[in-house]
Order: sequence, then C-alpha cells, then structure tokens
Amino acid sequence: MSEKIEEHGSRLWFIPDGEIPGQKKGKLYSHEAIIITNPNTSATSIDFTFYFRDIEPIRGIKINLEAERMIDIHVNNTGELPIKLEEGKPYSVKIESSVGIIVQYSRLVSMDNEFSLFTTMAYTK
Repeated sequence: MSEKIEEHGSRLWFIPDGEIPGQKKGKLYSHEAIIITNPNTSATSIDFTFYFRDIEPIRGIKINLEAERMIDIHVNNTGELPIKLEEGKPYSVKIESSVGIIVQYSRLVSMDNEFSLFTTMAYTK
C-alpha cells in the first residue's frame, strides 16, 4: 500500500491591494514583497496575473519554485519578475500554483528617519 503524501498550502491566492511605493529618503528601501513558500516535496510552477483599474490584465508571468524553498519577490525590482509596474499605480494580483503554496504580502515605505511597514496573508479560497 502506498503512503499518501499530504499537500500543504493552497493553489490559488489573491492580493487585492498592491501599489508600488515611491522611493522615499531613509535608511530602508521602500518596496512591496510577495513572499511565497513551497512547503511540499514537489517543485511548483507559479503563474501571476496582474489586474488594473484602467488597462487590460498582464498575464503569462511565470516562475518556478523548488520543493521546500521560498522566494521573496520585490514587485518593484524588475530582476525578479519580467515586468515593470508603474510607481503609485494600484493593482491586484492572482497567483496560481501547480502545488499548494503559502503566500504573504508586505509593503515597506521608508521616510527620512521613519518607516511604515504592513504585512498580511494573501486571500485564498
């Protein structure tokens, strides 16, 4: 009898409140991050769809994530995703995975001698 491997996480996630922060002066780098953990024993292919108020969605953004690894994607760093989102333009994102993953979202805005940070788990069904 073969042992059933339990899958952790969800395959579909949504982040409804994205907006690339402006680069303020300060000690920390202003950014938004999507943190994805693959706690499973299988690698995954992850698809992103970005939605906007006034333009068509951007589809077909893909990354791979090895088993039992994580990635910290700074959305405003074009080296991590092959798109450049406009600073200050609101967006939402759908994240679909071939295996279960865990998704967290955070935004850090750095000012002269202060910073503002918030983080939340993405929505999954």
